[in-house]
Amino acid sequence: MDVDIERIYRHEVFAVSVWDTLEEAARRLRAHNVGALMVFDEEDFIGIITERDIASAVAAGHYPEAAQVGDYMTMRPITVTPNTEVREVAAQMLETEVRHLPVELDGRLVGVISLRDLLPVVVGR
Repeated sequence: MDVDIERIYRHEVFAVSVWDTLEEAARRLRAHNVGALMVFDEEDFIGIITERDIASAVAAGHYPEAAQVGDYMTMRPITVTPNTEVREVAAQMLETEVRHLPVELDGRLVGVISLRDLLPVVVGR
């Protein structure tokens, strides 16, 4: 399983602004059927927000129509490159207890890899 993620990561990036509400982020997650959105401040990639982040905020009593993404996202998340091996990506996810990692190339966001993307490779499908 020493294959890199070049062919399996998702090249399409769904994004949200740091200033958007959690409600807007939740709508985008649902509309695109994804579990994470990349967060931008203007044109700069600055973080990631996941469905778990939003659920935690709501469970803590925060109102999704008023709370902003910037208050609940993960700033400067760990990233991988397209030539990172599947085994290394899986190990990073396990170690950091995350299900999504942004993919960067030469300092530019080019996609995202999720646990869902890794599973077919790991199980041989």
